[in-house]
Amino acid sequence: MSPLYDAALKAEMTAEKRMLQQTQRGLLAVLDRCQRVAIRRTMTGEEALALTKRQVRDYFAAEIAARKVSV
Repeated sequence: MSPLYDAALKAEMTAEKRMLQQTQRGLLAVLDRCQRVAIRRTMTGEEALALTKRQVRDYFAAEIAARKVSV
């Protein structure tokens, strides 16, 4: 393998890692927000779970939409 290929591969992998870390931080923020809302509203476990599922679904839908590449 040429050094150029290795550098390109390393740059791509670094960018992937950075994107995954950002997604992880974003998801943890969503979960934290849901927990705070559930506590503040004194929700039951089922209500809190439903809220969390909706918020996580919306978060990933927004992430996917933001990363779509037009062909």
